[in-house]
Amino acid sequence: TIYKGNFDYPYELFVNDKYVYYVRGKFENPSSLIKIDLATKKSKIIKNYKFLISLLEVRGDHIYYTYGYENYFPKLSVLNLKTLKDTFIAEDVGDTQFGKDKIVYRNYRTDVSAKPLYIIGYDYKNPKLISKAVMDFTVVDGKIYFAESKLIKSSDGQYYGDINNSTVYVCNEDGSGKKALTGNINGHITKITANEIEFMSENQSKYYKMNLNTKKTVEFKPSNR
Repeated sequence: TIYKGNFDYPYELFVNDKYVYYVRGKFENPSSLIKIDLATKKSKIIKNYKFLISLLEVRGDHIYYTYGYENYFPKLSVLNLKTLKDTFIAEDVGDTQFGKDKIVYRNYRTDVSAKPLYIIGYDYKNPKLISKAVMDFTVVDGKIYFAESKLIKSSDGQYYGDINNSTVYVCNEDGSGKKALTGNINGHITKITANEIEFMSENQSKYYKMNLNTKKTVEFKPSNR
């Protein structure tokens, strides 16, 4: 049993052949990173934090997590399990995926909006901007697939991404070789894979799938609606 006691339930669990990792804590309070040995079923606190952390990934001897709350620009950090040293990676980090050579992340958002997409290496130096306005993205086999929204200038002179006008691109993990896979999609892109995208009409009344190889588009009804 993982969830037992006076704490918020674990939002993420990571399991390998030997251990379970999760966070025990309460919102806006100190938290603890826990490891369970699957052979003995014994739990151990790896490290205590003065704030609530959210696990993102466990890769070998490194655990990646974010901390921070709404309007506080969540920070991405990594814990080295051998040294128990934490290293700051980036701030204002929202959705994150871990590729072979790069970490790919979009800036944090509190609503459905297009945000900048970045990459950073596992040396945690020199983040690179991939796109100024991205609705969705995925990392597959060393490639980044992303929906880049058209930039529109607002009345106050600021630019924002039009979530109902996007083009799907692919590039290498280092940002090179950017290539368009579709023309402009007049709708809200909700899902991207290496072979297919899903999107809604602007009024969200119809749902479509497009095969990125054949460009064939079909209407469908989501099972959860």
